[in-house]
Amino acid sequence: MKKDIYPLQRRDTWRPQGARMASRARSALLAFVAAAALAWIADRCVAELNRPFPVSIKRANQGPDLDCADFVTRWQATRFLRALGGDRHRLDDDRDGVACERLPWITLR
Repeated sequence: MKKDIYPLQRRDTWRPQGARMASRARSALLAFVAAAALAWIADRCVAELNRPFPVSIKRANQGPDLDCADFVTRWQATRFLRALGGDRHRLDDDRDGVACERLPWITLR
């Protein structure tokens, strides 16, 4: 009988049937959790895209000055800034294109 030269390599490939099934179940659970997390993130992004601005773009050019407190999320303020076409309301302090950087990107509800 020939002696195995690389016993450690073979140990990684051989597993009992129960361990293989547990590994498959673990992989399936991980895939399910990842899919659920991605679905939740997509739902939050769609909710942020549908969130209305505090005032219309036409009124923003003529109306009162807006602050970051008038917006719920950074994403909403940045969309407003880009739709406005300029920073009349001084929402972007460091002029990097992202408005109200102290606000969260999205809300959790």
